[in-house]
Amino acid sequence: MSYTASDYNRYFDLGYNNANSMQAPGVNVFEKSLFLTKAYRQLVKEHAEKFEYDEQVRKRLEPSIKDKTINYDASLNSTLNSLKISSNSRLFEITDAEVWYVVQERLYTTDTKSIKVSPLKLDEYNEAIENPFEKPNNKKAWRVTVSDGISDTPKAIHEIISTVTPTKYKFRYLEKPEPIIIGDLSVFGVNIEGDTDVSIPYVSSEFEDAIIDRAVKLATIAYKENSLQAQMAVGDRDS
Repeated sequence: MSYTASDYNRYFDLGYNNANSMQAPGVNVFEKSLFLTKAYRQLVKEHAEKFEYDEQVRKRLEPSIKDKTINYDASLNSTLNSLKISSNSRLFEITDAEVWYVVQERLYTTDTKSIKVSPLKLDEYNEAIENPFEKPNNKKAWRVTVSDGISDTPKAIHEIISTVTPTKYKFRYLEKPEPIIIGDLSVFGVNIEGDTDVSIPYVSSEFEDAIIDRAVKLATIAYKENSLQAQMAVGDRDS
C-alpha cells in the first residue's frame, strides 16, 4: 500500500527526531513538503542517469516514464536556422512542459530505421567536433542545448546534429515529479508551484522510504547550517 500524507508526516518526524536526538526545532508541514519534494526530485534525477543499464532503476522510475514522437518540421528549421550550431543540425520543438529529463532518444530516417542520439554539453561538443573519428555520421547523432532568442515566445528546442535526413525524433523522458504536499498549505499563506492542497504523487514503493530518508537529511543539514550561522552571529555580537 502506498504511503499517505499522514504516513509521510509521521515517518519524517520519526527520522528527523532520531537524527537530531530530539534537539532540533520542529519542522512545519510546509517545510516538510518542501524537503520531501526536493528529495523526490533529487532521487529521480540520480536514478535517471543509470536508466539505460540498470533494470531495477527502470522499474523504480516506471511511473514517471513517458514517450514522445516529434515529426521533422522543415518550416521550423527554416525560421530558426540562425540558432543552429552546425550545418548538419535539425531542430525539434518540445511542446510538452512536463518533459524534465530525457533518458533515451533516437533519430528516425524511416518508420523503422533509426540511429542513437547522445546528449553533449557545449564544451564536450567543442572538443568532440575537432575529432574526425567522433563526428556524427549515419550511425550516430548528437544533441546539444540551444537557446531560442528569436521567437516572440521562446520555444523549447532540441538541436540534433547528424548527417542523415530525419523524418522524426523519438525520445523517452521523465515527467517532472509533482510536489509532495502533506498538508493544507493555505493555512500558512504559501504554496508549492501554485499548489496548496494535499498531493501525494504515485511513486514506486521502493522510493517512498528513500524519499523520507533523503528529506530528513536535507532538513538536518538545513537545521545544522542555520544553527551554525546563529552561533556565529552571537559570536560576532560578543566580540
